[in-house]
Amino acid sequence: MQLNRRGRPSVEVITEQFAALASAIIKANKLPDSTAVMIPGNPEYVSYEKLIALADHALDEIVDRLTDSGKA
Repeated sequence: MQLNRRGRPSVEVITEQFAALASAIIKANKLPDSTAVMIPGNPEYVSYEKLIALADHALDEIVDRLTDSGKA
């Protein structure tokens, strides 16, 4: 969030169970919701293969939001 406030592109990566808390923090810091990328479920309790798939999917979204196409 500090990077975003300083005009640097940044993305917050959050997990599903912390979505409400992350949303409150993002709003309190007056950041756009588009800076958050949510990983579904709880990555602590998934198989290695599923974790890799979640990371691959999140990476695509993170890159998209950090580039002009994502308007982060």
